[in-house]
Amino acid sequence: MSAWTLGRGKWVFVDWMGIWPGYGKDQQGRDLPFGFLVPHGIEIRAHSPRVEDEPVLFPEHPWEPRGVHAFSTFVEDGGVFRCWYHVPLQNDVGLAYAESQDGVRWNKPVLNLQDFNGSSRNNLVRLISRGGVEQTHHVFIDPSAPPSERYKMVSSCEDRDLCGIYGAVSPDGLQWEHLVGDPVILRNRCDTHNIGSYDASTGKYRIFTRQADQTTGRRGINLAESTDFRSFPDSARLLESTPLDPPDWDYYTSGYSPWPGAADAHLLRFSVYHRTLDTVDVHLATSRDVRIWHRPMGGQAWIAPSPDGSLPYQAMYGCAGILRTARGEWSSYVGVYPESHNDKGPRTPGKILRAVSREDGVVSLHAPGKGEFVTMDFPLEAEEILLNVRTGPSGFVRCSVLAADGGGGAETVRSERHPVPVHAGFSIEDCAVISGDHFAVPLVWRKHLGCLHGKSVQLHFELVEADLFAVTFGLQAAHG
Repeated sequence: MSAWTLGRGKWVFVDWMGIWPGYGKDQQGRDLPFGFLVPHGIEIRAHSPRVEDEPVLFPEHPWEPRGVHAFSTFVEDGGVFRCWYHVPLQNDVGLAYAESQDGVRWNKPVLNLQDFNGSSRNNLVRLISRGGVEQTHHVFIDPSAPPSERYKMVSSCEDRDLCGIYGAVSPDGLQWEHLVGDPVILRNRCDTHNIGSYDASTGKYRIFTRQADQTTGRRGINLAESTDFRSFPDSARLLESTPLDPPDWDYYTSGYSPWPGAADAHLLRFSVYHRTLDTVDVHLATSRDVRIWHRPMGGQAWIAPSPDGSLPYQAMYGCAGILRTARGEWSSYVGVYPESHNDKGPRTPGKILRAVSREDGVVSLHAPGKGEFVTMDFPLEAEEILLNVRTGPSGFVRCSVLAADGGGGAETVRSERHPVPVHAGFSIEDCAVISGDHFAVPLVWRKHLGCLHGKSVQLHFELVEADLFAVTFGLQAAHG
């Protein structure tokens, strides 16, 4: 297994990768006292967000009579938060635009781009329909593209003759042009939100699709990848219900997002359709490489109707995108409906609520009592290491820096407590105790970390009543 980019950028605990599993020997095969380096007293714990009561987007204009649809996109773009949201029209699906400075109060500017009932005084973007039944649109920013194609869109169409995922491009996200030639970039049934993205590290475009198995009728999540946005190979199955799930569950929209600012971490806030109850809630999956996914909450929902009635909705869908709306705060969004998924009676117009999480607080490495672990070895390139951490009233965190290469001489220390050599000045006892609630607090030792630059090291963490959300390796960072 790879330790991925441990030691560079922000590391989060979506799985056990990067943590030495322990053994009677160290990573170089040297004998150790049995049990040393074995992680204990820790677990990976998922944290559900706080969903606010008041909607941030709701129907208020004549072109929004059927509501603001859950299949919507939220992005940060040049210091402005932008949203593209669906407004189901009479015979089509319109795409409207809103923007915000704080992620809470959203303005719907008059764009004068698209006609509605004889007037262009609305916030509908210019998007020419191809005919057929256009179900969804997802917008993403492509930093590798020329200015005329900086914004890209993947759209689904369920018409029998036009069925597939279509592409469009835009210089500003407001005036869109469909791709010329064959506009279908992926032949795929996909009547819900299909999410596109660009991965700069691989140079590949990705589309996360909602897939329907034509043999069993079950829905799941598929993935297609391509270096060319104009053409994708067939998608491959990514995530589906497991034998641990009830037999009537379908995996619906994916709610994909890269973990903001993190190295090698990805999130699915996917919606699960419960066929028997005809309800939908939002579940969580995490990944290091977008191919192997884990469900840290098992069958428990990440966002679901509240037993106390404070979230009285029978259908809840995760929207695309995660915004850093304040220091230490993430906002994601959920589309909600009081009626069940297939309710044939009069439907209440849909609206969108804000779900608030701690920054990087989707999952943590949790120590309910005393816990310890040692990382895999990595070359130390950072001049400081910062923690996003929260401890209990009696809790704390400390860390030592081990000499992964075996050390030796006056620069390292070996003792009964440290059978693996510790760099002198970087023992547990040399580390300042961290307690309380911090988003970016530096680890401080008796000596400056810069003196170990280029050496192969391991970090030995000691946690007591603590949640460790992220470890950031950097040359400079804001403390807090």
